[in-house]
Amino acid sequence: MGWTVSYVKNLDGVRSLAILLVLVFHIDHYLVPGGFVGVDVFFAISGYIITRNSMASIDNKKFSLTDFYLKRFTRLFPAALVVSILTLLTGMFLVGPEDLRNYGRTAIYSALAVVNIFFNFEADYFADDLASNPYLHNWSLSVEEQFYLVWPSLLLLMAGLKL
Repeated sequence: MGWTVSYVKNLDGVRSLAILLVLVFHIDHYLVPGGFVGVDVFFAISGYIITRNSMASIDNKKFSLTDFYLKRFTRLFPAALVVSILTLLTGMFLVGPEDLRNYGRTAIYSALAVVNIFFNFEADYFADDLASNPYLHNWSLSVEEQFYLVWPSLLLLMAGLKL
C-alpha cells in the first residue's frame, strides 16, 4: 500500500470541535456532560496522523525509531518540564505541605509518563479530591507517550511482515 503524507484540512475542524467540547466540559460539565470525548477524538486524530506519516516513511525507507523518539521527546518534554516546575513553584505559595508533596509525587509520575496508571490506582478520575491536583490532566499526555513508545515498533513489525 502506498502511504502518502499530505495536510488534511478537514481535520482542523474536527480538532476545533474536540477542543470546544473539552473546554466547555471544564467550564461547566453540565452543559456538555460527555465533553471529555474530545480527548478521545484527539487520540484518534493523533493515531491516524502518526500511523500515516510513519508508514509513508517506512515505505520510503526513511523511517528511524531514534529520529521518531527524538522528535517526540523534543516536542513534548521541554514544555511539560517547564509547566511541571512552574506548577511546583506556584504550589509552594498556594497549598500546604501535604498537597505539595502530592503534587511532587504526581509530577514524578508525569515525568515518567505513567501518571495515568498512578491515577487509575490512586483515585477516581472524577473524584472531587483529585480534581484540585494540577497534574490530573497529564494522564492524556502519558497515554500519548505510551502510544508513541509502542506503536512505531509495531508498525515496523507489520511492515516487515507485509501485514
